[in-house]
Amino acid sequence: MLKIERDIISASKSMEGFNRLANLDETLLDREIIERILIEPNRRAAAASLLSSASAELSQRQREGLIYFTDLVDDGQEVPDDPAKLAQDLLTARVASTDNKLRGLDLYNLTMSCFPCDKQAIIDDYLAKMAEIHARGEHLGRPGEYGYEEAREYKLKTNIPSFEVGLRLGDSSIAKANITPLIMGIQYFDDVHDYRRDFNTLNLFIGMAKDVWEAKGKPDWQDLDYLIEAQNLPKAAWIIKDPNVADTRHAYREAFFREFKGQQNVPLAAVVKTSGVLAF
Repeated sequence: MLKIERDIISASKSMEGFNRLANLDETLLDREIIERILIEPNRRAAAASLLSSASAELSQRQREGLIYFTDLVDDGQEVPDDPAKLAQDLLTARVASTDNKLRGLDLYNLTMSCFPCDKQAIIDDYLAKMAEIHARGEHLGRPGEYGYEEAREYKLKTNIPSFEVGLRLGDSSIAKANITPLIMGIQYFDDVHDYRRDFNTLNLFIGMAKDVWEAKGKPDWQDLDYLIEAQNLPKAAWIIKDPNVADTRHAYREAFFREFKGQQNVPLAAVVKTSGVLAF
C-alpha cells in the first residue's frame, strides 16, 4: 500500500494521524473549530484525501480552507424537509459539527476567507448548483419509497462534483482523473454510519435494505423492517454487523466492489477498497 494511503487510514483513526498528514501550522484561524469539525472519522478521511492530493505549493491558509470546505459540503446536506426553507435555514441554523459556535453563514464566510477570488467563484458556482438540486427536493425519500439505484443516482449527482471542486481548490494534479469509484466507495461507509441521521433522505444502505427485503417477501425484523424498528432502539454497534441485515450486508458488499470493477489507476482507491474488505 502506498505511503499516502497509509497516512489517510491513520488520519481517519485519530487526530494525531490527521495532524501528521495535514501539516497545518499554528496560524490556523481557529484550531478549536477545526478539531471539532474533524471529530468524526469519515470527515477526517474526506479532508485528509483532499489535503493529501493538494499541490505542495498550496498555502497554509488554503489548506485550512479545504477542511472548512468539507464541513460546508456536509453541513449543506443537513437540509430541512421543506425545500422552501432551504436558504434561510442553511444561513441561520447552527452548525452542529462546530459545537454550535457557527451559523451556516459563518461557516461559509470562514471558508471563503481562505481562498482568492477565482476560487471563491468556484465555490459559489458549486453551492448554487447544489442548492438547486436540494430545493427541488431530490434528496428526500422515506424508507421504502426508493431503492439502491435511486439513491446511487442522487449520490453521483452530488458527491462527485463536491470532491472535484475540492481538488480544484487544492490545485490537485488529479483533478481530471477518474475519481468516481473512490468517492462512491467512501459514500458507502458514510451511508452505513449515518443511516439513522439520513432516515428521510436518500441513503445507499437503506435503499439496498429495501430491495433485499422486498426480494425476500418482506419478512418481519429483517433488512428494511429491522432498520425501521432499530431506529428506535438504543444505539449499538455499526448496524451492518447485525445478523438481521446479513443479506443486505452481502448485497451491499457486492455493490461496493462493483464500483471499482474495471477501473485502472484510480487515485487513492486502494485505501478505500482495503477498508471495504475489513468493514463489509
